[in-house]
Amino acid sequence: MLRLPPLFGREVMGLFNGPWLNKEEHERSIHLNLIGQVNMLNLHNYELQAKLEMAQGRIEGLQDAFREIYEVYAGSEGFIPETCAEGYQQQLIKEMADIAARHMRKGKNNG
Repeated sequence: MLRLPPLFGREVMGLFNGPWLNKEEHERSIHLNLIGQVNMLNLHNYELQAKLEMAQGRIEGLQDAFREIYEVYAGSEGFIPETCAEGYQQQLIKEMADIAARHMRKGKNNG
């Protein structure tokens, strides 16, 4: 720390302190600055926590949707298509159900 001779009754604590501060004023400004930084970090923490809770809710909703998609397909397994269009449609539904099942398994493995 650079110490200069007293100037108008105040000791200079450094070159970049803004106004000339004595030791007590300098320590108080550091203390207030740290309190401000902690408050900002707490605010960011609350914001991130709220975003995380929203994301977790969205993930749970998507997992429920995958489960519902798969259950719709599982309920239609006994359907026998009578036309080519119905057969193709059944094939597409099975592919979508397989995708949903695969993502449900990924969720279980990551959760």
